[in-house]
Amino acid sequence: MGQRRGTKGKRAGTLNTIVFLGCTKSGSSKDATEAAKELGFRTVLLTNRRSFLRHREEFPGVDKMMLTDLNRPEAVREQIERLWQRGTHISAVVSFMDSHVSLAARLSEELGLPSQTRSAIDLVQDKIAFRKLMVGTPYSVPFCILAPDHDDAACGLDFPVVVKSPRSTGSKDVLLANSDAEYRDHVSKLRKRAPGVNLLVESYVAGPQYLAEVLVHDGVPHVVAVIEQTVTLAERFIVTGYCIDPHVSPAFRDQVQEMVEDIRDRIDMRVGAFHVEFRVSHGTCKIIEVNPRISGAAMNRLILHAFGINLARETLRSLLGERPELQRRFERCVYAQYVTVPQSGILTRITGRKRATRVPFVQEVFVKPRKNEVLSAPQSMSHRYAYVIAAADSVDAAWQAAVQAAACIQFVIRPLKAPRPVRQRK
Repeated sequence: MGQRRGTKGKRAGTLNTIVFLGCTKSGSSKDATEAAKELGFRTVLLTNRRSFLRHREEFPGVDKMMLTDLNRPEAVREQIERLWQRGTHISAVVSFMDSHVSLAARLSEELGLPSQTRSAIDLVQDKIAFRKLMVGTPYSVPFCILAPDHDDAACGLDFPVVVKSPRSTGSKDVLLANSDAEYRDHVSKLRKRAPGVNLLVESYVAGPQYLAEVLVHDGVPHVVAVIEQTVTLAERFIVTGYCIDPHVSPAFRDQVQEMVEDIRDRIDMRVGAFHVEFRVSHGTCKIIEVNPRISGAAMNRLILHAFGINLARETLRSLLGERPELQRRFERCVYAQYVTVPQSGILTRITGRKRATRVPFVQEVFVKPRKNEVLSAPQSMSHRYAYVIAAADSVDAAWQAAVQAAACIQFVIRPLKAPRPVRQRK
């Protein structure tokens, strides 16, 4: 597929089109398709999920949906070429999903279209390379790289430690080890999933955990929001609560800004979004990880309810060369509470949605699964099945409303393998 400029061969009356690689049923990636429509673009979604085509009506922001193997770059190129041949005027190829954001940037470069800085994307997606890049900064944590033939106990780090796959996303392959036995068990599990790959072992950082959402425009990083996270630790680190308090201290805000500017300078991002997960330990920000996109799930909605900023929309505008509108229209305390299930099983019934919406201060209630779907106890962020967003004048009021409403939502499930009844002998 040769280089083809977005302005080349446009037919009279043809709408500019944005091609999206991948999308989720809800969240920032879906919000982005709707934002593109609001900006006056035609939207095409390339997806590898057949169920989306069966429930086409659930994607009002998508004009055309095409089933595509997104794991094969050549298949994506072929679909884009078909669009060109049909006279589609493509203004951008984008993705708001971690698994496809690098491919979107690569294809954009090939086509001569606006692109998020690809080298920065590839750098932060390699957790080992990024850790090495941050060595010597106050935001770094002690770590070591575990080669496939190396099994020294935690590389000399004191327990607890965190063992990671270098390409882990959504907490799937991020494991806490409190002892040598747990450490060796986690290493064995990760090596079975990805043989021959180096693993990353880090010192566990205690302290409150935060998320900074950042948009880089013309090389300048803008911290759009700082969100405190509630982390539930079972077998994995699962974030079950997000809190935006507009009234953070100036000292904390300045420290986050300095960290973000240091990251931007080191990865050399010129345009694009990224978010930083970090913990505050002994008054200092310590980076957990960085991802080259706006956070998924309800993050865009959370920021919209807190400040009136549609970050997905402004990310698209920035990519297309327009100055993003990041001025806060208002300030509210916002809390999002997620719902998980304690055990795996088949969903038979959902109750409490209407009651949840009637709780004062609740802004949104979203439930993801359908009846007869298989639900899992939380092993990754994808195993969060509902959320409630509440907004109020205080953090306590927003938190109480979100937690109360989330408690109304109940998933009734039956075990995957129901035990056979024991026949009574006569």
